[in-house]
Amino acid sequence: MQKTSCTHIAGACLALTLTTLPACADAVSDFYAGKQLSFIVPTPPGGSYDGYGRLLSRYIGKYIPGRPTIVASNMAGAGGILGAQHVAVAAPKDGTVLTVVSQGLLLLAAGSPEDRAKLPFDMAAMNWLGNLSASNHVVVTWHTSKVKTLEDARNNQSIMGASGAGSTSVLEPVLLNQLVGTKFKVVLGYPGSTDMTLATEKGEIDGFAANTWASFKAFKPDWLRDKRLNLIVQIGLKKDPELPDVPLATDLATNDLDRGALRVLASVAAFGRSIATSPGVPRERVDALRAAFEATIRDKDFLADADKERLEISTMDGAAVQELVGEVIRAPQPVLDRVARAMAPDAK
Repeated sequence: MQKTSCTHIAGACLALTLTTLPACADAVSDFYAGKQLSFIVPTPPGGSYDGYGRLLSRYIGKYIPGRPTIVASNMAGAGGILGAQHVAVAAPKDGTVLTVVSQGLLLLAAGSPEDRAKLPFDMAAMNWLGNLSASNHVVVTWHTSKVKTLEDARNNQSIMGASGAGSTSVLEPVLLNQLVGTKFKVVLGYPGSTDMTLATEKGEIDGFAANTWASFKAFKPDWLRDKRLNLIVQIGLKKDPELPDVPLATDLATNDLDRGALRVLASVAAFGRSIATSPGVPRERVDALRAAFEATIRDKDFLADADKERLEISTMDGAAVQELVGEVIRAPQPVLDRVARAMAPDAK
């Protein structure tokens, strides 16, 4: 029998790759040419999800083979579940519908069976294209609130506004109550961060959780300039260099189990403003969409617009987001159980 050398095999594989790549690229271009793609924003107009989603939708189309047009629309409801469910379940599985996914859904996916049942789809099965902002979350109160520090939050009740039951605006204060000892009282019913900021200014609530530091810099720079906010705690994988004196949630754990649970919470914060398309999309289209995302975040006009709109761009590629989602969902069972207990209805 004739032996085939590794060199011959590699050469054959290279030749095959060089002949199939153009064919794949042409097929993707042919598919997208002349099409109108949908970009679903799972929150009301205004706020950072809307800002990041619409910014990306204005630019990414020119880097997708075939240069399709993209139309952004808002599909708010159920703490972001409605928009993500549409993309994951109802939308065509062909790469023509994109979305920015609410962070709280990843935390629900790591929760109890009841929490996971609120998500009628598998987060890990979605095709992740990248993350536009991994900015730390900050829990804040208004400057007139009696709760001005973490120690105050442990000793006094403060009313925190929140949106739907699956949102991080609900889940973060609930988890902090159980894992860090704060006494946040969560009040539901605010459609999004814009409504919560207005309610905070009016004195209806003490403050709220789950907004990113980048969002405050973008949408409420006057609050920061005039020192109208108390920064209680930050949530992320490491401290933001601009917030050296604001406690990091993972540093506050008193045992390894709670530290693991807070690490899950920090990973959810790092999930940021992640972009996805539906499960089941052909691999070559996912690869093309990921490449388009990477090209977009290097586009000088995109970056200039982001700077103009004060939208901080601190990115993660699609493969890294896919891995992060998997790590959270596959965290050690005792850690997931601790997260589930902290998120239980009687813990609220």
